[in-house]
Amino acid sequence: IRTGGRYNFIRLTFELPLDLPADGSLIVSGHRAFVLRADDFDAENLPAFSTASAGADGALDVSIPAGLEAATFYAFRFVVTNPSEIVTRTETSWQLFAVDAIRSTLAANVNIPSFQLRAGFSLLSLAPSFYDAEVPRNMVIVDVALESLPLTVVRSRLQLDQAYLEIQLPQDFSPAAFAACALDVLSLSTSQQTRALPSGTVCNVRNNLVQFELAATLEEGTAYRFGLAVANPLVVLQSTVWTFRTYLNGQVLHTGEHPGFAVAETSSVSLQFTSMAASVTHRSLITLATDVDMGGSWAILID
Repeated sequence: IRTGGRYNFIRLTFELPLDLPADGSLIVSGHRAFVLRADDFDAENLPAFSTASAGADGALDVSIPAGLEAATFYAFRFVVTNPSEIVTRTETSWQLFAVDAIRSTLAANVNIPSFQLRAGFSLLSLAPSFYDAEVPRNMVIVDVALESLPLTVVRSRLQLDQAYLEIQLPQDFSPAAFAACALDVLSLSTSQQTRALPSGTVCNVRNNLVQFELAATLEEGTAYRFGLAVANPLVVLQSTVWTFRTYLNGQVLHTGEHPGFAVAETSSVSLQFTSMAASVTHRSLITLATDVDMGGSWAILID
């Protein structure tokens, strides 16, 4: 279901209202943006010796030498190359024609429901400042990068696009969790590979939904960084998944999920110093224990 030239396997099932004579064919056509391919064609339960070829008009021609019986369910699979741009569901309806040996149409369905295409994210990263459930405020640094196509925003006298980057947080984050959206957090990192969201971006918060209204284009493959100030939940999270989406004029363009992170109480913390003398550089040993296995990689922030 991805854009950007990804291959897609399509399975088409059908039942004919009348017999298809020997040497008949099935013709499949779709939106011009899709490239229908005859390679990797799977005849499934079509009769033996059924084959497919790509027609000059972009349609897929399935030859049925043995013909087909009426009132019998058949299915076959073929490959398409998805378009590089987003096309709406209404534009991507498919058609199936059953024709005889002289190409006369015997049956047709010209409005086969399609599937919705989505682009994705090549980068989704979360870096919370605290994993401790007892810390009320948590600044999460978020990195995102679009995959397959940009989120192109045009704002002029003739066109005023409405574009959003939306983040759905886990339900267990309380509605009062949000203190701020930090749009300029590049100084908090030594990385030179990220950008701030475009100038003029506005952050809106509703319950556990964060929505950035974008005033300019997000480029494909460019990593954008921002911060979200949230409150760690006071309960064990049933789900830690963060869901990301982009919208352009009401249509979803990109979707993606990040597994998120878990928070836990720190049951014990101890510090050991090699020297207590003033103006002496020394090493400190920090030992801590949590009530759950944190797993993965994490960091300690010392104030």
